Amino acid sequence: MTLEKCWYELNIPCENALNPNWKFPDVAGKEFGVWDYKAHQIFNPRWVYDVAQKGLIIAEALVFYRGPNHNTDNAHLDIHRSHPVKISTFGLNLIIGGQDANMTWYKTPRINRKPTPGGAGTVYYNWPIDTLTEIDRHVLAENKVTMVRVGIPHTIIMGDQPRWCISARCATVENMYWGQITEWMRKRDLLVERD
Repeated sequence: MTLEKCWYELNIPCENALNPNWKFPDVAGKEFGVWDYKAHQIFNPRWVYDVAQKGLIIAEALVFYRGPNHNTDNAHLDIHRSHPVKISTFGLNLIIGGQDANMTWYKTPRINRKPTPGGAGTVYYNWPIDTLTEIDRHVLAENKVTMVRVGIPHTIIMGDQPRWCISARCATVENMYWGQITEWMRKRDLLVERD
């Protein structure tokens, strides 16, 4: 049962989104990884330009890898800056693999502590998922751009398939709340409505 809508597919083509010179990180022997790239390193310049014409300035991307059945039993929310703390609102996710992995969102509990460091220079607030209330879940499709809510606790419940997620982060609209960015996308006919 969905209590809040935490994802939307977007009317943004992604067939040629990746820079043909970019290579996936080597994950041999690894179950998990997080990497940070500037937009020009990972994305096709033409795709970045086309997305910018829609009002979305892609600044960087986080790349996440999880091996089959690699579950952390924790949920986190993304932090854009740590001094002062600035919680991120959304990511534009492109998925490779993981078509049996649910992205799952939870109600945000009271935050009364400092964030902890993560991979690729990131910082997060983390919680055990068994202490949280689930509000939405979805298997993000391949060959789609999906806007996902990252300013509330979320995690991936992995299945048997490895999963790559390339999460583009926007510079120009990062200061909007989830409801605001959803409406912004809707007004520009970028949002694919869901039930």
